[in-house]
Amino acid sequence: MLTVLWLLGCGGVSSTGGSFPIHAYPQLPMAVSQPHEVWVLCSSYGAPKQAIVSKMYCVKEDAVFELQNFIRDLDSIIRKYEYAIEKINKTN
Repeated sequence: MLTVLWLLGCGGVSSTGGSFPIHAYPQLPMAVSQPHEVWVLCSSYGAPKQAIVSKMYCVKEDAVFELQNFIRDLDSIIRKYEYAIEKINKTN
């Protein structure tokens, strides 16, 4: 209960810079949310057990692109918040 009141108090801090939008967190890609489904030993795709590649992890190409998009989206959100924080700090 005390934690909830503390969080509400922190959320009530006002700024003279106006309101800033809340940005949604991007959807987690499968490579992060379900890594056991995406990152698998290459030997499971039929590589010979004695091959070096059998000790490596393989990932499907679409999972890599999904992870790249997530990183790009998350970076964009972080930059937006950094800009907003910079504006708030300049006005105070």
